[in-house]
Order: sequence, then C-alpha cells, then structure tokens
Amino acid sequence: PPIPYRQFEELRIKLKIIEAKRSEDRERWKQFEQSRAETEQFLALKNKLTAKLTEMQAELRETRSTINSITREKEDMELKSLEVSETLEMVALDKEMAEEKADNLAHELEALKERLAEVTTSLQVYQNPSASFIGSPDQSTLPQHSAELEKQNERLKDALVRLRDISTETETKLQRKIKELEREVLAIADLRHHHDKVKEQLEQSQNQVELLKERLDDALASEELVEQLTDKNLNLGEKIEEMQVVIEDLEALKELNDELEETHLEAAKQLQEEIDIKDSQIRELVRRFDNQQESIADYENTISQFRNL
Repeated sequence: PPIPYRQFEELRIKLKIIEAKRSEDRERWKQFEQSRAETEQFLALKNKLTAKLTEMQAELRETRSTINSITREKEDMELKSLEVSETLEMVALDKEMAEEKADNLAHELEALKERLAEVTTSLQVYQNPSASFIGSPDQSTLPQHSAELEKQNERLKDALVRLRDISTETETKLQRKIKELEREVLAIADLRHHHDKVKEQLEQSQNQVELLKERLDDALASEELVEQLTDKNLNLGEKIEEMQVVIEDLEALKELNDELEETHLEAAKQLQEEIDIKDSQIRELVRRFDNQQESIADYENTISQFRNL
C-alpha cells in the first residue's frame, strides 16, 4: 500500500538527521584516528625518555665514581711527591755537611804538615854544627832552643800521627758515607725519575679530572634536562590516560556509528523503495490527471459545439 505523504516527509527528515549524524561521526572518527596516532607517538617517546634517563643516571654514577677515584690517586701522588722532595733535601744536606767536614780535616792536616815542616827546618838549623852563629849575642841559649824544638817536633809528630789516624779514620768513614750517599743518590735518581713520572701522571690526572668535571657538569645539566623530560613524561602519561579514555569513548561511538550506519542503510533502502513507489504513483497520477484534462477539454469542446447549435 502507498505510504502517506506525512509519513514520507517524516522519513525524509529522519534521513537528513541520520546523514548529518553520520557526517559528525566521520569527523569524530577522524579525530579519533589522529588522537590514536599521537598516543602511539607519546608512548614511543615515553620509552625513549625512560631509556635515556636510565643511561644518563648510570653515566652520572660512573663519572662521580671515577672522579672520586682519581682524586684519591691525586692525593696519594702529591703525598709521595712531598716525601721524595723531603728525602732529596735531606740527602743533599748530608752530602754537603760531609764534604764540608772532609774539607776542614784536609785543611787541618795541611796546616799541621806545614807547621811540622817549619819546626823540622828550625831544628835542623839549630842542630847543624857548621852553621854560622858568630856574632850572635846569646849563643849559650842554642842547646836550650834545640831541646825545646825537639820536644815541639815530637809533639807535632805525635799530633800529626794522631791527626793522620783521625784523618784516615774520618776519610774511611767519609768514603763509606760517600758510598752510602752515592747509593742514596742513585736511589734518589730513581726516586726523582719516579717523582717526574708521578708528576706527569698527576698532571694527566688533573687534566682528566677537569675533563670529568666538565662531563659531570654536562651530566648534571643532562640530569636537569632529564628531570624536565620526566615531568613532561608524567604530563604525557596523564594526557595519554585522558586520550585512552577518549579513545574508549570513540570506540564505543564507532560501534554505535556502525549500528547507526547499518540502520541508516536499511532505512535509506526502505525510503528509496518508498520514494520509487511514490514517484511511480505520482507519475501515474500525473498521467491520469493529464488524461482527465484532455477528457475535460473534449467535453468542453463538445458542450461548446452543442451550444452553438
């Protein structure tokens, strides 16, 4: 049976509403796809930020540990360098004192030798019978002077012997001390070489510490950046949760849209069928109306002819 015109208009309005609703659903679905893509990007960025944060924290701990280790090595090297410098100063002082003592003994020995030579010469003069003392005012004192010179000579000889013994003993001790000092000097040369090496290592360590400090500053700056990224990550996490809620709503809306789409297609199909039927009925009515108009025109023509008669 034909559908009433009023019901037909209601169906047509309902169809327009469904089409407008479908257009809105398409726009919301487009927004849903865009939000889902952004969510996937945020999740990927979150994983990268987490990995970068872990890496930076490990690098920061390692850098701090390395700086502490190098600082301790630097302090040990500075202590060793100070000990070597003090040892060098003590050995140099001992060597200088030993050389000074040896020089003093040598001077004393030379002075005694000269004094002994003078006394010996004087004694020989007094003991020489052919010596000419004619005209001397006090020739009777010669034997007395000779005896005094002999005693002085003996004392000088004894002193010279003792000094030689002391000198020999001292020289032996000094030679032994010098040998010890020479050994110490060799050891000190090794220490100096070690000192230079330690000093070089210390300079390298200082340079390395400076580099590590720069790395630490960079790491601290990176840590600050990581904190900012962490805050951003938390914000992104909150936004992701919000977007997941939106996605769930959009998915539910999509299901509803699919149902509406199916209902819309079915209703559109029914409406189209009804429209086709109505169009057919309208064409039939128009045809019948045209036929009636022709019949009316024929009737009017016939009536007009009868009136003219």
